[in-house]
Amino acid sequence: MEKIDPASDAAWLIEEEAFTVARSKDNDNDNDIEILEVYSKRYIVMRNLVENISKIMYQNIFCVNDT
Repeated sequence: MEKIDPASDAAWLIEEEAFTVARSKDNDNDNDIEILEVYSKRYIVMRNLVENISKIMYQNIFCVNDT
């Protein structure tokens, strides 16, 4: 059975949203790199947050200490 990783699923959705927003805000395509750099940083922060929350939830549900 395939293991479900909620952290990577949520991070993927955040990444997709970031790129969609970046593309929609940049009509002239001159600032692509700058906009994507900003959203990449936000994506990394959000991914780390989601991973940490997922670990805490897993530990609380299954009473496991992986640290």
